[in-house]
This record gives sequence, structure tokens and C-alpha cells, in this order.
Amino acid sequence: MVKLIGRIKPKKVTIALILLWTSFISFVLEVIIVSLFVPPSHFKLAISKTTETIIQLTGWIFMIVFFIFLIFLILMISKGKNWARITYLILFILSIPYNILQSLSVLLEVPYLIIVSVLYFATSIIGLGLLFTKQSNNWFN
Repeated sequence: MVKLIGRIKPKKVTIALILLWTSFISFVLEVIIVSLFVPPSHFKLAISKTTETIIQLTGWIFMIVFFIFLIFLILMISKGKNWARITYLILFILSIPYNILQSLSVLLEVPYLIIVSVLYFATSIIGLGLLFTKQSNNWFN
């Protein structure tokens, strides 16, 4: 157990944080793989090259802001902020349909992406599960 501002961080929370960081890294890796190996023509958009570039840049800016927000949430979870673990859980639940559809749609283009997707889902689910055990709940409250 790790001591944190007069409270002792349960081992389950420590393990959950390791899993959330692993999940975050696999998510970043998944985004990079899709952007590098899946051509924009895969998404069958009838747009000009300039518009395509603008969409890609906007997407990257959004993803970088989202990555920073996820880092912030994981850091707040590690400080025992209950709102952060709930926000992270809600974001994960909301992302499930998108992540499944994206993984399935690019599976033929990048078959090994399924490994990264499974790693992301497994570490997220187990990590979030550990954050909501009785021992963890007591520490967050």
C-alpha cells in the first residue's frame, strides 16, 4: 500500500492505475496505427485533398487534447478524486461502441490492430473494475 496525504492507497487502486496507464498507452498506439496504416480512402469520403488534410489536422488536435484530458483524469484518480474515476468510467462506456466499430471496420486493413484493441479493452475493464471494489470505494470516499 502507498501512503497518500494521510490515507493509505489500497493495492487494488495501485494495480488499477498501472492498468489504466497501460490502457492509455494502448489507446494512443491504436490511434497511431490507424492513422498511419489505414488510408483515408478506406472511409470513402468524397472530399478534396485540402479538406482531407484539414480533417486529419483537426482530428489530431482533438486527439491530443483528449489524450491530455485522459492523463489528467488518471493523475486525479491516483490522488483519490472520486469524480475522476466516475468521469473515466463514463467516458470508457461511451467509447465502447465507437471503438468496436472502428476496430471492426479497419480489421482487414490492419489485422494486428485487434491485439491492441483487446489489450485496451482488457486493461480498461479490469482497471476500472478494481477502482470500484469495496476497498477502493472506501479509499475514494
